[in-house]
Amino acid sequence: RAGANGQGLLLLHEFERDFLEKLTDLTLTELPLESVELKDMPDFQQMPIAKNVKAQAYYSRINHVMRNSAHVPLLDVMREAHRFARSIGATDEEGRPPEITLENATKMGVAEIDDPSVHLVAKSS
Repeated sequence: RAGANGQGLLLLHEFERDFLEKLTDLTLTELPLESVELKDMPDFQQMPIAKNVKAQAYYSRINHVMRNSAHVPLLDVMREAHRFARSIGATDEEGRPPEITLENATKMGVAEIDDPSVHLVAKSS
């Protein structure tokens, strides 16, 4: 911003509402998602962003939610992350989110989750 005026679009999940308290220096107007025109939404799926960069965004999203929303059940975290992965084009041809190694899944506490939102592999490919 550098002191300049402008307009932007900030998309938040309900559990991220507390973040708005940190933006006290901005004039914000809350709109229902249905009122936002598709032309105003970035098309992350079509952006020429490398697969590994999109996967890193997915992993960062999981870590952010786990650290900042302890009240959200792990399955919900992973399902939200899967939705996020789809929204940025980070899923594979079968619609699976980026791989999580069994070792990392164990550290994260999600190794026992049997759900399409968790794509476990023995080792990174």
